[in-house]
Amino acid sequence: HRLRDMSGKERRLTALALAISVCAATTLLEAGARLLASAGAREAEESLRSAEAYRWFPELRLALPLPGARITLHKPEFIDRFPTTDLLGLGAGFFDDGLDERPVRALATGDSFTRGVGSGDQLARGWVELAERRLPWLDLVNLGNSATGPLHQMRFYAKIADRIPHRWVLINFYSGNDFIDNADPFDLHSALETLPEGERSAALASIQRALTLAARPDYALHSRCRSRSHAWRLACRAFASPAGEPAGLALYERLKAAATDPLVAPEAVAAAKRSNETAVLLEPSELSLAGDRMFRYGHQKDAALARVLARHSAAVLSRYAAEVRRRGKTPFVVIHPSAAEALLPAGDAGLERPVALLKAGLPKDLRVLDLTPSLRAAARASNERLYWRKDDHYTPAGYRAVAEAVAAFLDAQPRPTDAKATL
Repeated sequence: HRLRDMSGKERRLTALALAISVCAATTLLEAGARLLASAGAREAEESLRSAEAYRWFPELRLALPLPGARITLHKPEFIDRFPTTDLLGLGAGFFDDGLDERPVRALATGDSFTRGVGSGDQLARGWVELAERRLPWLDLVNLGNSATGPLHQMRFYAKIADRIPHRWVLINFYSGNDFIDNADPFDLHSALETLPEGERSAALASIQRALTLAARPDYALHSRCRSRSHAWRLACRAFASPAGEPAGLALYERLKAAATDPLVAPEAVAAAKRSNETAVLLEPSELSLAGDRMFRYGHQKDAALARVLARHSAAVLSRYAAEVRRRGKTPFVVIHPSAAEALLPAGDAGLERPVALLKAGLPKDLRVLDLTPSLRAAARASNERLYWRKDDHYTPAGYRAVAEAVAAFLDAQPRPTDAKATL
């Protein structure tokens, strides 16, 4: 009725207004889709550049990034951009600021918590560099190797120990999943060594690219959804499926399946698998401190699993410490607690059992720093988050708290005094 009552001029104006509205909505949709697509593409391209920066270095028998690279990690809550340095003058990059001539040098081996994931920049906000700044007499070298446990870090240390003069070794243990990682016989460096020498570099490149693409299925769908319209691409990708498995993934899975390690017993492998399968997400009451994503692994609930995995990890750490001592160096163990252990109220026997059993199984003369009390105190004393809300890693505030505790611990240790004990 309204249209019938309109004059010809009114109808034309209404049609024009409708056309303008449709054009404006389409333009806004396309502009928004373009922003989303370009941001996703930039993230994926940064991730691919980071993956492709890795090389196989036969003189070290290690896969490492090139020096001068900026290894990028995108997470929902943070972005890490980690610069690399040619620590040894061999054209291989490490996540440290370089060696200096301070009286004592210590090597810090560990996983992503040692490298500084979640800090944004490990040279500016990681605990290794922050602790080093507090101790002008100590050169603390970051040898953090993400996605590994002390079992694999021990192999890494053995390959590099003779190339860096040092007196101390900090063996870092993350109590969230290192109990599980220590029972994994797969180590990428060792796996690549099982291939013919001439195939290792190409295999590494293929695996790195495949793992990056597998983690970003949205980017892998670009080839399936070609159009000048970014809005159409997004709509297409909502319904399309990735075009097959990225090349290199099959090789990676084959190497993982074939991996063996004489230090990993079948009992430990089975317990680690069971612990992973029975992990649950906690729903803590103090969300402002604890966050949304806190895992409770099976070994933090099941006493039998805790005994098996703690016994195995204690054996690995003891062997690692013995290897350090065999070289005439002093080992220390630093235990990094998971968010659940650090932020939930103390006294939970299940959560605390694995670490208690681990410490009981270590040599009595091995000096151990358990960071749990320090992080609990820091959480009570500050409103800043120590762990990311949807990620297991420390925030910059968490790294500062860790650096303070580690620096105080190391400052209290007897320092080497004779000439042979220094660099």
